[in-house]
Amino acid sequence: MKGAGRIYVRQMHRPKIAPEACGLHFELLTTRDPGLIVWQDEHQRVAEPRGRRFQRGEDVAMAAEPKTKPTDASVEDFLEAVAHPGRREDGKAIAALLAEVTGEQPVMWGPSIVGYGSYRGATGDWPRIGFSPRKGNMVLYVLTGVAEEADLLDRLGPHKTGKACLYINRLADVDVGVLRRMAELCLSIMKDRYPA
Repeated sequence: MKGAGRIYVRQMHRPKIAPEACGLHFELLTTRDPGLIVWQDEHQRVAEPRGRRFQRGEDVAMAAEPKTKPTDASVEDFLEAVAHPGRREDGKAIAALLAEVTGEQPVMWGPSIVGYGSYRGATGDWPRIGFSPRKGNMVLYVLTGVAEEADLLDRLGPHKTGKACLYINRLADVDVGVLRRMAELCLSIMKDRYPA
């Protein structure tokens, strides 16, 4: 997009107040539909009618309900249904490890995340710590961005990282003691950031 068009889009999508001042952190996206405004935060992407007015006291960050919520589905049944036998066994081992670290029973969050505990963030309730045995790899939600994690990640073994995600291929490839320490650190940080 060239100069004038880019300025127009920036002005068109400019919020009237600074969202960071209200504790909101999101990114406005462009869309070809002039009747929609699209925004996203770290958990979701939302399209809303342009010009929507919020009622006084309405929680703006909760304009769209998160899709990832605790369910009554059985964690055991979910893990038994994992197609890859190695990922299934790794999932059971990680479920036991995280239950031991947290002292809590696992709960299904949405169709594919096994979570432990919960906290209330800007966009709703989320598990304090969790994992998901995906087709390509095992995803653990244990990263918090603190400096101590860098040393632990160096000692862990082969992995990849995202913002809050740790991706491993097989549990046998990583140091389970280091993984346990990462889970303990994550739980401690989350309890400090989001006390019950």
